[in-house]
Amino acid sequence: MPPELGEERVTSRGLKTVKMYKYVAVEEVQAFVERCMGAVGTDPQHCTALSQVLTEAEVRGHDTHGLNRLGKSCINFLKHLS
Repeated sequence: MPPELGEERVTSRGLKTVKMYKYVAVEEVQAFVERCMGAVGTDPQHCTALSQVLTEAEVRGHDTHGLNRLGKSCINFLKHLS
């Protein structure tokens, strides 16, 4: 059974680990990205496309091209409005 968030475990080498993450359904992540981009006025079709691209990058382990780009995407969109 996977550890609960914050639960300590001891590895086979005697190292203590603490679970500091949780899994979120892909659909929830995509919906979150769409809401964020929609909140700054992005076209709905672009919101959907961006949510798919960022989530897919995250799922594949390319976190440098995943959700860490969401904030920058929102800021860039707002800069283009002014």
